[in-house]
Amino acid sequence: MKVLVVGATGTVGRAVVQALKAHGTSVIAASRTPEVHMFPQGVSGVRFDYDDDGSVATAMAGADRCFVVAPPGLRDQARRWANTFAAAARAGVQHAVVMTAMGATEDTPHGQGEARLRESGLPWTVLRPRFFAQNFITYSGESIRRDHAFYYPAGAGRTAYIDVRDIAEVAATVLANPSVHIGKGYDLTGPAELSMHDVAASLSAAVGRPIQYVDPGGEGYKRALLDSGAPADIATMFTHLYDVVVRQGWAGGTTEDVAQVLGRPATAFDDFVRAHVDAWR
Repeated sequence: MKVLVVGATGTVGRAVVQALKAHGTSVIAASRTPEVHMFPQGVSGVRFDYDDDGSVATAMAGADRCFVVAPPGLRDQARRWANTFAAAARAGVQHAVVMTAMGATEDTPHGQGEARLRESGLPWTVLRPRFFAQNFITYSGESIRRDHAFYYPAGAGRTAYIDVRDIAEVAATVLANPSVHIGKGYDLTGPAELSMHDVAASLSAAVGRPIQYVDPGGEGYKRALLDSGAPADIATMFTHLYDVVVRQGWAGGTTEDVAQVLGRPATAFDDFVRAHVDAWR
């Protein structure tokens, strides 16, 4: 069995590759520029560009199953999702595990992606994670090291951050034995709701110095994203996620879906922080 991992150089994709390798699965790592990346031993690379239908078809032709993440950006996502799933169906892919986002509605790009998946005829499983715990490394690591602070317009809103390694392990488990997961959607969360102040306390205890949470407000946060070079639509989306979805409590709640699939609880945020403490030193 060969599994194609789309987005294999991203935060989730890298973890999925590692989890599949640990399961003894043959992995094909898909990336827009596979020639510039070093993949783990035994993992082959293939070019995959959502905007190049030929590359999508070629990549899918070598796979028995696939893991698919959202196309980059927000432009024309529904079409790119549809083309990808159609290529997988033509290639005879036996099962697709697709990662969208928890709470995605039909009028959002992720919701439209799920609709295209259902229409494709592929056997499928959808993973819908909450906010990644790793965001405090990938997006906030520099400011935590430099300023001893991180910045989000989330107020006192709470959410259950999930360790990406748990998402990857769920994906690998489903791909290894897809028959019991066909047509199911899993909402993946960490085990407990946390505010940004809780996150700051956990980071402070682990790194041994005070780490502060600073709320810059929605406009201040959006301006900082734009100043850093983020496209306007992406800046607007992320600002909405924190200034509305998290701040107003819409990202609350936990599920047992990780435990249901893996037979163990989701990773606690404190355990995630201790495992990655060098990222903030």
